[in-house]
Amino acid sequence: MVGVLLGNLGGPAAAQGTDACPKPQPLAVAEAGLRVHTQVMVRALMCKTIEEDRAAGRPTGRLEAPTGDTGRQAMDARQSASMRAYAALTEHHRTRFSGWEKEIIAKRGLGRFDRWRTEAASDIARREGRMSYGIDAEAFCASARSQVDALMRMSDGEFVKAVTDAWCVINPQPAKR
Repeated sequence: MVGVLLGNLGGPAAAQGTDACPKPQPLAVAEAGLRVHTQVMVRALMCKTIEEDRAAGRPTGRLEAPTGDTGRQAMDARQSASMRAYAALTEHHRTRFSGWEKEIIAKRGLGRFDRWRTEAASDIARREGRMSYGIDAEAFCASARSQVDALMRMSDGEFVKAVTDAWCVINPQPAKR
């Protein structure tokens, strides 16, 4: 969703006009926004591994499926640039993320929210893994960093509008006859 969000800030959703997509329900926007946040987290974790490899002098190469124990020594998350960027984004939009979480919990309950959040993270991790397989690791992380930078430059209102526009691209409405 991050790619759709950033790729379409001035693209299809904006070009279609305001009538092209009816305003999504607040719950849909909350879920979409938290999926963006989760996708940034997954990418940060993937890039943390690449940063660990680089710091240990191992080649970063291309992203591949794990083949067992790699013997990595865990890097402190505070030392990982990608995890610091994720933490900064979380803090920058803290009020919005927290509000979205409260909104979903109020509508669905804490248990369903926790299950949804876990399922969303698992789904995003699977998708990111498949989509990134064979991609140059350094290029992947450079792209992830630029996306976080773009999200950090957004005000709260711009962020909500971008998430809403991305929701409209992902959930196209049938043409009116």
